[in-house]
Amino acid sequence: MSIERAIHMAGEVEWDAVWSWCRQTTRGVARVIVGLLGELSDERAYARHLAAHGRRHSGEEWRRFSEARLGAKYLRPKCC
Repeated sequence: MSIERAIHMAGEVEWDAVWSWCRQTTRGVARVIVGLLGELSDERAYARHLAAHGRRHSGEEWRRFSEARLGAKYLRPKCC
């Protein structure tokens, strides 16, 4: 329900509709933030790595992933 529909013609506010809209908006923002944090922390990249290689999560697999990722990032020569 849109926020515009939450206000009656008489000027009274349907508070249930307003709170429902606020909850939906907050959940949407929270999903975006959690997704962004997952990307920044390499969680999502690790999940893609596991899926691509058909492996399960383990400490050894995380070390292998981290070493490969950091090695590719820091061992690559930088130009200018």
